[in-house]
Amino acid sequence: MKRMLGICCLVLLLFCGCRSTESASFEELSKAQEVAVLSAKTDEVLWEMTDPADVEAWIEALAFEEWSLADLPEEAAPIGRFELRQQKTVKFGQQKADDTLYPIGTITLYPSDVLSLQVLGTEWTFEISSDTSKTLSSYFAED
Repeated sequence: MKRMLGICCLVLLLFCGCRSTESASFEELSKAQEVAVLSAKTDEVLWEMTDPADVEAWIEALAFEEWSLADLPEEAAPIGRFELRQQKTVKFGQQKADDTLYPIGTITLYPSDVLSLQVLGTEWTFEISSDTSKTLSSYFAED
C-alpha cells in the first residue's frame, strides 16, 4: 500500500510539478493589461499601449517560441525598455481591485537581437529573431 501511494505521489509530481519557470514567466507576461514604452536614456515613458487588442498584438509579435537563452554582450547598451503592467488579482472574498496597474515584468531590448526579461524576481537574457528585434526597435524610433 505504501509503495502504491509513493508511486502515485511520484507520478503526480512528474505531471504536475514539472513546469519551467521560463514558461511560467511567459504566461505572466501574457496577462499584461498595459505596456509602457520607456526611453533607455531617461526612463521617461514615451507612450503606453492600453487598448487590449494592441497589447495582445504586441505580445504575439514577441514570438516567444523563437527565443533562445543567450549571454548579454558586455558592452551592450540598451535601446529601450518595455514595462508590462496589470491590475492586482482579486482573490476569493476580496472586494473588487482598484484600477491601478502594477508592473509585472520588464523587457529590455539590446542591439544584435538580444533582450533581457525580468519577471517574478528573476532575469534571463534571450536571443531573438531579427524580425522580432526590428519590430520591438520600431517602438523607439523617435527616441
